[in-house]
Amino acid sequence: MAWDAARVTVESLVAAAAGQTPRPGEWSGEVVSRAFLGDSIDHVVRVGDAEVRARGNPAVSVEPGRPVLLELERERLALVPVD
Repeated sequence: MAWDAARVTVESLVAAAAGQTPRPGEWSGEVVSRAFLGDSIDHVVRVGDAEVRARGNPAVSVEPGRPVLLELERERLALVPVD
């Protein structure tokens, strides 16, 4: 199966210090937008040329334009093709 696109949703978003190098299992990116959804907050993060959705605790709200690290937990990762 060839993958032209995939949807990635992560649940761990950490505000990063400027220039902070990601560790293995982390991606660095920049928050593009955020939306409060009641029981969670949804961030869209630009990682290179891709956009990744990070949904999490509404107490962790990062403003657009801020650098962040996304932690990808291998055991919780599933790839789903985009139609």
